[in-house]
Amino acid sequence: MDYKKHELKDLALLVLSLLLVFTVFDALGIGCPIRFVTGVSCMGCGMSRAWIALLHLDLKSAYYYHPLFWVPALFVPAYFLRERIPEKVRRYLLYVVIVLFTVVYIIRMADPNDTIVYFNPERGFIHRIVAG
Repeated sequence: MDYKKHELKDLALLVLSLLLVFTVFDALGIGCPIRFVTGVSCMGCGMSRAWIALLHLDLKSAYYYHPLFWVPALFVPAYFLRERIPEKVRRYLLYVVIVLFTVVYIIRMADPNDTIVYFNPERGFIHRIVAG
């Protein structure tokens, strides 16, 4: 099998696997596994709902659920072009994305009106198990 075809097959398998896992989580009422276990939203919380809103062509809701919903889509072409992008540039772009997600996360956690992200360890599975 050609190297590029093999990569494409691996990427498709990864995407399908993630879709299956998140579909099962959603069906079980878990949603975000990090939030379910800890009671604390992760930096990506709202991303799935943002993409679902985007599929319905609802950009306003997509932005509301996660303002950086568009960033993961940039990784697909970057993945296939990674050999053409210098390592230093790739590393810089990764740092920029990490900083962007961190800033958005901090702003959303600090906003008491944000209904997507929250810090509530008492709602987490770990606390419920320990507290009995």
